[in-house]
Amino acid sequence: MKKNLDYINFREFDTNMVCVKSQLFSTTITLPLIKCNIRLPNLLTELALAKAQGTHKKTLKNYQNCELLIIDEWLLIPADTITQQDILEVLERRYRTHATISCSQFTKEGWHKRLGGGALTDAIMDQP
Repeated sequence: MKKNLDYINFREFDTNMVCVKSQLFSTTITLPLIKCNIRLPNLLTELALAKAQGTHKKTLKNYQNCELLIIDEWLLIPADTITQQDILEVLERRYRTHATISCSQFTKEGWHKRLGGGALTDAIMDQP
């Protein structure tokens, strides 16, 4: 059985437009969005560099404000505590305000283990 994410296809028209085609609803819509598309390893590197340069809050705000954040290679590499903290911070800032899509080769059931377990993992997994 296919998961819901298998039914949704995204296609970029330009930097501000995204086409969403859903077989679940048999519809195609085009949305004007401020979107960000980044690989998780690049996001984590950018946040670590921002901490070192004193621009961490500004960098977080940039990711907080994009209407659609697409994080590719989600949990390709297992997470350590710092990774967990950074992921949670980004997701918490976006909670109930903007959409986030995580693209992963792993099923959601496997995310808890790849995130390392514990309270931070539980908090990340509780994000809708």
